[in-house]
Amino acid sequence: MTETTSTEVPSTEVPSTGKPRVAQYSERYDAALVFAAQQHRYQARKGAKGIPYIYHLLAVSALVWEDGGDEDQAIAALLHDVLEDTPTQPDELQRRFGKRATSFVQLCTDANPAEGEAKQPWRPRKEAHFLHLIQFEDKAGLRVTCADKVHNIEAQIADALAAGTTTIEQGPFWANFKGGFAGTLWYYRNICDALGNELGDSQLFARLKVRVGELAQLWKPEGEQQLALQQQLLAVLVEHNPVGVSQGHLDRGYYQLDADELLRRLICAEVINSGPSAGTAKSQAEKVAAAEAVLDVFAKKVYGGWNSEAGIAAKQTICDLAVSQ
Repeated sequence: MTETTSTEVPSTEVPSTGKPRVAQYSERYDAALVFAAQQHRYQARKGAKGIPYIYHLLAVSALVWEDGGDEDQAIAALLHDVLEDTPTQPDELQRRFGKRATSFVQLCTDANPAEGEAKQPWRPRKEAHFLHLIQFEDKAGLRVTCADKVHNIEAQIADALAAGTTTIEQGPFWANFKGGFAGTLWYYRNICDALGNELGDSQLFARLKVRVGELAQLWKPEGEQQLALQQQLLAVLVEHNPVGVSQGHLDRGYYQLDADELLRRLICAEVINSGPSAGTAKSQAEKVAAAEAVLDVFAKKVYGGWNSEAGIAAKQTICDLAVSQ
């Protein structure tokens, strides 16, 4: 009989303490981790220098655990972008990870159009998402959304400050985001309002509110002025638009992205004086010329060019508004 040597594996049931081991999570969490890694394997974080996207998902899941979340919440944190950024559909998630975890993923998803359909414009899509958060019955799912926003805003603040301390220096960074700086600030403020007090004494929600305050300070007072200027620009569009768009449509933001991009360009071109950081003051003529140059693309999108009757009136109104700031 040939002797064999075996390696003894310590029991997973009774560790050296003599106390039975209690699993802190199940194989569903393992499966979710593998599934998330596979689905997001070729994606990187926006604004980051090639950081794999899985880093964000792991961080959000860790924040959920840290805030006292349960396994369904932690699984949803790993998968919270899978419906929006991969071909995965809700029925597959439900089959793999259960109804409750899937509902939390859906709560984090503001864009999952049916095949062949386009996403809604950015601002009305976000507004619909705020309403979904408010109306969602299982408030435990809000912890996943909160964790996602905390990790996102902390990364954005750090990356913006790495780009510089002035609005001019940070402008290109915020251009990576569809809402620009003003739209991003608007978004996080509304997220806080939608979450309200539903998370009770959650330290995670308290942390989010602190970070939103820090974000507002990045461009103060320029950021608040930018938000106010957006409303003025939207009012201009109401008065001078070739397709009869109503104030109600504009309030829902169908032209909001154009306004955000316009504002970013005006600030970066120093057409709008953004305080001591704006650099050498430009003459009135230089400001008007710069305003006309950066508004060309905007005019083509909204008015079909400056030569239309609406375009001629709008150019004068918007340029007057810009140089008056």
